[in-house]
Amino acid sequence: MSNIQNGDEGIDMGNNAILQQTNEDQLEKEKLMTEYREELAKIQEDIATLRLVLNDKIKRENELKTLLGISFVDEIKNDLNEGLSSIKSSAAYQKTAQTLSDFTTNLVSNET
Repeated sequence: MSNIQNGDEGIDMGNNAILQQTNEDQLEKEKLMTEYREELAKIQEDIATLRLVLNDKIKRENELKTLLGISFVDEIKNDLNEGLSSIKSSAAYQKTAQTLSDFTTNLVSNET
């Protein structure tokens, strides 16, 4: 019967080791989750600070534009002109414009 008792003790010791490892893994996981929460809180704080700074910069930008006499309509016109210029300088636009030009030339020469 002592062999059976020794075997049971071995099983109990094995189970205890497994439970101890499981507890250690759980503690490690909780520690890691705490670190993640702390990092998230820090990042959220940084984002809030950056938003405040950005809002202040935008406010100052608007003040300067007002002092310089730049209106909202002027900005829209400028943005549209820059956008059109950017589109016109693109390779796709250039190719399409050339294709349309060639098509128009061929169409006119076929009519005559």
